[in-house]
Amino acid sequence: MDTIVLLDDKAQYSGAVPVMRILLAAPDERLAALRMEPVVSLPAEADEKEVFQLFDKYNLRMLTVVDKDNRPIGTIAVDDVVSRLVKK
Repeated sequence: MDTIVLLDDKAQYSGAVPVMRILLAAPDERLAALRMEPVVSLPAEADEKEVFQLFDKYNLRMLTVVDKDNRPIGTIAVDDVVSRLVKK
């Protein structure tokens, strides 16, 4: 994993920050200021087509999967998407 998932004070998904941005940031930089925009996540019920479209549209390396309360329950890495496409 090369991305840190951010949570708010209610443990809800609030974004993601690539580790490289953290390494290059000023020591006093807040993680919220470093997060990728737009904030993109995917519900657990999403189908493959939705996953592929989000990866393509936003050129993602990873995508956070959230539950009905917007709490992270997992991630999908670009490697997972490529593997799935190769199997088809």
